[in-house]
Amino acid sequence: MCTQIGGRIIDSAFTVNFNPRYDPLVHAVQEATNTGVKEAGIDVRLCDIGAAVQEVRRPEGAML
Repeated sequence: MCTQIGGRIIDSAFTVNFNPRYDPLVHAVQEATNTGVKEAGIDVRLCDIGAAVQEVRRPEGAML
């Protein structure tokens, strides 16, 4: 999904899950994404963001 706001193009995506088997994976990805967004900033190196995301552990039984 893509839209324009104030002359800037913004891209977004979302996941729809109909099988509860994948709920742990969806939750883990949401947590990792939120961590990456929290860590992002003007002078933050990408490797530091990646390290923070990697520290988010996936739950038991999550399929990757």
